[in-house]
Amino acid sequence: MAVKAILLDAGGTLWEPGRQIGGRKGVWFQTLTQLGFNVSQASVSMAYDIVWISFAHRWNRMETWGLPNPSEVVDRFWEEFNIALVTHLDMIADRHILKSRLESNSLRDALYPDTELAIARLRALGYKLAIVSNGSHQRDYAHRLGIARCFYAVVSSTEIGYRKPMPEVFHAALEKLGVSAEEAIMIGDSYEADVLCARAAGIEALHLIRDPETVSLMNDPETIADLWGVVRHLESVAVC
Repeated sequence: MAVKAILLDAGGTLWEPGRQIGGRKGVWFQTLTQLGFNVSQASVSMAYDIVWISFAHRWNRMETWGLPNPSEVVDRFWEEFNIALVTHLDMIADRHILKSRLESNSLRDALYPDTELAIARLRALGYKLAIVSNGSHQRDYAHRLGIARCFYAVVSSTEIGYRKPMPEVFHAALEKLGVSAEEAIMIGDSYEADVLCARAAGIEALHLIRDPETVSLMNDPETIADLWGVVRHLESVAVC
């Protein structure tokens, strides 16, 4: 059956997470420093881990309980976490200013060089595109990066109450796109969460490893080095 839809992971596939400042912990360290607090990166990292322990169960439940989480619920979760972390560090900060700075410093994700043109090509070829990712605010990230208009649907774990590798994530995406498993293909950088689990759900999958040398050595037709590999794969299948 011909492929009609393409499911794409977000971070590590469409855009590069802002690893240069150390992820969430780095964002916190940078924000607190900007606000004039005298903290070390190590102390912030340790405090983050300690506070997260009391929030982890609630977050895991939000991603796995099978019910949608309204955006205001997700926002409230992070606001409560922010307050708890500042309190643990024995600091006083205006929550609105803190939230604004954290959001500003979080905007370090960047599209990979191939993303915009490759997904434009896939759309021009008539494929329906969807973002399928764990986490929250993927729709917001796509808007900020200027590619939201390219996607027919965005499925994130907190929105639907399921997370990869749970098959319900893929089922939700297929339903939104109006296609069957045989009519879709999944693209992602996690072999376990994106590739193996998509295949278990009956969906064809390509493993994206953004290292051309590694991909060349593997010589695996189901492993690609960039999103143009998706275009080439689908064009080759169409020829066959």
